[in-house]
Amino acid sequence: MSNVFLYLPKLKSIATPVIDFAERMNIYTLALERTSPTPGSVFTLITTTPIPKLATKKKFVWLTVSPIPLIRFWQARKRIVQSPGNKTLISGNNHLALIASLLLRLTIANLKIQTSIHAELAAIQEDKSFKGRVKFWLMLKLIPRVDSLRLVTSRDVDKASTLFKLPRSQILVAPVPVLISGELINKQKTEFPSLGFVGRIHEERGVSEWTKIAIAAKSKIPELKVKVIGDGPQRSYLEKALSAISTSVKFYGFVPQAELIKLWPEISVLLVSAPKESYGMATREALASGTLVLAKRNGANEDLKSIAPELVTLYDDEENAIKLLTEMLRRAFKPSQVNEFRKNFEVQQRDYLDLLAKSWL
Repeated sequence: MSNVFLYLPKLKSIATPVIDFAERMNIYTLALERTSPTPGSVFTLITTTPIPKLATKKKFVWLTVSPIPLIRFWQARKRIVQSPGNKTLISGNNHLALIASLLLRLTIANLKIQTSIHAELAAIQEDKSFKGRVKFWLMLKLIPRVDSLRLVTSRDVDKASTLFKLPRSQILVAPVPVLISGELINKQKTEFPSLGFVGRIHEERGVSEWTKIAIAAKSKIPELKVKVIGDGPQRSYLEKALSAISTSVKFYGFVPQAELIKLWPEISVLLVSAPKESYGMATREALASGTLVLAKRNGANEDLKSIAPELVTLYDDEENAIKLLTEMLRRAFKPSQVNEFRKNFEVQQRDYLDLLAKSWL
């Protein structure tokens, strides 16, 4: 049997709502059970966040530990030491969690450490802020010490191997799983066409360009509605920038997955203006729900278009985006195209999850 531990002290600091994160943990647990050669494998989340009321039955162990770092360290160590079988510790969402994980390995025999990079490496390298430089320096120092590195795109494998001096055999590609509804919700043509933003509202999402396109599109399509789902440091900027068309704009803030699934049918086109994209969870959720995607041309979005050519349109500049958006809003919804994408995507995602789970055994 295998025991897998995810050390994620500050669960509330991640962009995903806690309830949705728990659903994702269930997906990981099922992949572990599916690939484990012997029964009894256990997935444990170690966090300071108390367990919330969940919509579905929890399939993993939720271990709430102390917010005090030293006490938390010994609580985590005690649980890992007492657990039988092979042991893998997955480092959480910051460098302090990775440092703690590496220290735990010094005190626990045969403990494997895995960490993840969820952003495109080029975007991390290009961040020249003080915080960005420190983050990259720590990555260069810490990641070479792990047993395996998880990336979300195959485009970064060679670069990661060179940067972190890791053999390719220690690097795997497994994007974060996307939660989609069991059935395609019937998408009726809405009374008014709508443009959507879904995700964290921050600089890396190309908020300035997205705003310019939305305002220009509204001037050409007066009946256009704008829906912003998410939150973040640039929300106030976005609200101010869209004030001229505020009567046509609705801000939802962060919403749980169960609510987002119901909102997707109300969005005609999801506009994605991020100059760099590692994988694109929101775009895949949109496509699986029958929402067309208009995305800035980059490596990740070109990959996405290759698997959903009828549902994804790429733009090169703002003028091009407005022209393409006008054409897309006239396009008829074709359930057969969406169902084909859903079928292929579910197979691909399962393969990625099985590969990831096997790395823990």
